[in-house]
Amino acid sequence: MVFRSISKRMLLLVLMTSTVITTVLTIISFYIDYDTEINLLEKSFAQLEKTSIKTMTETLYLYDLNRLEGQMQGLLNINDIIKISIYSKNNKKIREITKPGAKFENYLLVRQYPLVYNEAGNEVFLGNMSIVATKLNMYERLFWKVIYLFLSQGVKTLIVSFLILYIFNKMITRYLLMSRKFLKNVDINSEEPKKLYFGHRSMYRDELNDLEDELNKLVGNLFSDFKMIKSLNSELEQRVKDRTAELSDKNLNMKAMLENIGLGIFTIGSDLKIRENHSTYLMQLLENDNFVGKDVIDTLFSETNISIGGVENIRNALGLIFDENINTFSINKHLLPIEFRKKNMIIELDWSPIFNSHGLVETILIVMKDVSALRELHYRANNQKKKIEMIDQILNLSLNGFFKFYNEAYLIIEEINEQIVGENLKKEHILFKLHTLKGTSLVNGLNYFVESIHEFESCFKNESIISNLDFYPQT
Repeated sequence: MVFRSISKRMLLLVLMTSTVITTVLTIISFYIDYDTEINLLEKSFAQLEKTSIKTMTETLYLYDLNRLEGQMQGLLNINDIIKISIYSKNNKKIREITKPGAKFENYLLVRQYPLVYNEAGNEVFLGNMSIVATKLNMYERLFWKVIYLFLSQGVKTLIVSFLILYIFNKMITRYLLMSRKFLKNVDINSEEPKKLYFGHRSMYRDELNDLEDELNKLVGNLFSDFKMIKSLNSELEQRVKDRTAELSDKNLNMKAMLENIGLGIFTIGSDLKIRENHSTYLMQLLENDNFVGKDVIDTLFSETNISIGGVENIRNALGLIFDENINTFSINKHLLPIEFRKKNMIIELDWSPIFNSHGLVETILIVMKDVSALRELHYRANNQKKKIEMIDQILNLSLNGFFKFYNEAYLIIEEINEQIVGENLKKEHILFKLHTLKGTSLVNGLNYFVESIHEFESCFKNESIISNLDFYPQT
C-alpha cells in the first residue's frame, strides 16, 4: 500500500473545503452586490424622474435649447448614464448627447420619460426623453470586487491552512511519528521493554497521555506473552524429551508398572491400531481383552458421548499428526478429546507423541484414567457445601426474622399445595406465588432457597411436575 502523509492529506482537505466555502460565499456576495447595484441604478432613475424631468420639460417648453443641453450634460455626468436623447411629439430628435468613449453593444438599460408641461391646468405633451445607462461599469466594479474577495480569501485560506497544519503537526503528527518509530524499534528478544515517552507537557491529562500509557502497556504485555510462550515451549520440549526417554527405556520395571498401575496405557502407530504392549488395567476400562490390533477410534469411542462428527475429527487429526514434527501435533492437539463418557464411567485421556530419530511423530502414547469416583466425590462435596451454605444463610437471620420468613413461606407453600392437589389448578396463580416466595427468600438473603425455587419454577413452566408431590413443609 502506498504511503501518504496524514499532514499532506489534511492540508489538501482544508484547502479544498476552504476553496468551496470561499466560492459559495463569493457567489452569494456577488449576487447581493449585483442586486444592490441594480437597485441603486433604479433609484437614480427614480430620482431623475422626480427632480430633473420637470425642469427639463419647462426648458423645452420655452425652447431654450442651450439651457436644455446644459441640463442634459449635467445628467450625463451621473455614473453609468451614457446617452440622453430628447424627441418632439412627432418623434423628431431635438437634442442628443453621448458620453465620450461609451459602448452601446451590450448590457444597456433604457428608460423613456414623457415630457408633459402643465399650462394653466392643461397638460401639453411636448415629446419624450430617452436615457440610456450601461451596466458595464457595474460589472467591472463587481469583477474587481470578486477578484479582491478571492485573493483575500485565498491568502487567508493558505495562512489558516498552514497554521492548522503546523498545529496538527505539533499536537498530533509528531507524536504519531514517535509512536511509529517506537513500535518499529521494539526488540522482542531484549531483557526489558523500552518505555515510550512523548515529553508532552499539559496541565491536564489528555488523549496523548492515554496513547503513551496504552502503547507502553501493549509492549509490556507483548514481552510478557513472549516470555510465557518461550517458557511453555521450553516446558513442552522438556516434557517431550522426558516422555521419549521414559518410553525408550523398555525394561522389566516398565512391564511391572504396566501390570500394576491403575491406568489404561497403550500406544498406537500411524495405522491407528492398538499395539500389544499395554497396561493390564486397560482391559478393565475397555471391558474386554480382545482389542490388540483393533482400530483405536472404534474401540475407544463407540457408545460414548462423542458425536459422529467429533469421532471423524479425531480420526482426521491423528492422520495429520503421524510422520510430522511437534508443531503439527501442537496445532491439532485440540481436536483430540481429553475426556469422554462411556456407560457409567468418566474417562480422562492424555495424548503424548513419541518421536523417532528425525524428530517426527512415530508413536502416540495414550493414557486413560477412570475419574468416575473422583467426580462423584466432587459432586457430593459440592452438595455438602451447598447444605452448609444454606445453614449459614439461615443462621444469619435473627430468630424473629426466621419465624417471620417461615410463617410466610408456610402459608405460600400451603396455598400452592392446595392448588396442585385440588381440581381447579391455576398455573398462573401458582407461578405468582412461587415468584412471591422467591422474592421473600431473596430479601432475607436465602440465596439457596432462591435457586431451588427458580429451578422448580422452570420445571413447572415445562409442566414437568409430579401430580402427587407433597408440598407441606416438614416441622
